[in-house]
Amino acid sequence: MILSAAFSPLRRSSGTVLGTGRAVRVLRIRSFASKGTSRGEKKNFYDILGIEQKATGEEIKEAYREMAKKWHPDRNPDDPLAADKFKEVCEAYATLGNQWKRTIYDQDMQFGAALDSQAKGEDWKEHYNKETPEQRNARRERYRRYAKGERNDVPQDEMPLSMMIKLLIAVPVVVWIGCILAPEFGPGERPSEPSRNDPGFDDKSVPLARAYYNPILERWEKLKGVEEPPDPEKFYDVYEKNSAYARRTMDRDYLPQNRLTVLDVPKTKVHEPSVSVDDSGEVTPNNRSFYEGLAAVAIKESK
Repeated sequence: MILSAAFSPLRRSSGTVLGTGRAVRVLRIRSFASKGTSRGEKKNFYDILGIEQKATGEEIKEAYREMAKKWHPDRNPDDPLAADKFKEVCEAYATLGNQWKRTIYDQDMQFGAALDSQAKGEDWKEHYNKETPEQRNARRERYRRYAKGERNDVPQDEMPLSMMIKLLIAVPVVVWIGCILAPEFGPGERPSEPSRNDPGFDDKSVPLARAYYNPILERWEKLKGVEEPPDPEKFYDVYEKNSAYARRTMDRDYLPQNRLTVLDVPKTKVHEPSVSVDDSGEVTPNNRSFYEGLAAVAIKESK
């Protein structure tokens, strides 16, 4: 009863049968491990690489490199067996270098003789007599787990299907949220801060006012009725004469030369004019608005 349960279809700890593809790989690895026992061959994959069964992954890799260099056909042109030995080395590393394949191989290294027990009773008895008490107890415990439908000695999938589905959903969501929040943390203007750019919607709740753009104070200033903006040259002269800040920062080559920009802008964005223009076209500063504007840009610059 125990033996029949031991060789029933491979099952996980959850009791589900392993997938067809994975079961085929298990059977293929079993055939590798059973070659030495069923055909009487003395060498196994560990012997081929010249290492112990408890060797670590790094030791297996290092042994493979050494044996591959030793038996490479190009380095042994006069040895007719070099190609076969090199193939054995590659085959050994392909199994022992993979943790999942190595686990299956190690199991059948320990219990491989039982595969032929029905056909070769004497061989099974000989193997049984050679078992140590620890090996025998381990085999019995393994059979008990098989009888219960458990298979906790086979490595689990690297990533369960449920985890993969969660990642496929979570990654696009995280990227989508990151794209929304990126402008707040990136360089340049932030959406939550005041901007000179037009909003992305048509806001008709705020009335428009006719204004001209003051390039020195970087703001819109109110125009009354059909009033025209001040002449640029006279406008700049007033600032240079009355403001050290303007003299230090203003470069006329980069300022409008013919006419200041006039647009209808939201009333909430319009400031009182910083200068006045009389009937003769002369430009004079409006003391309060003029100096308040200069103070505001100076504070902004200091930040």
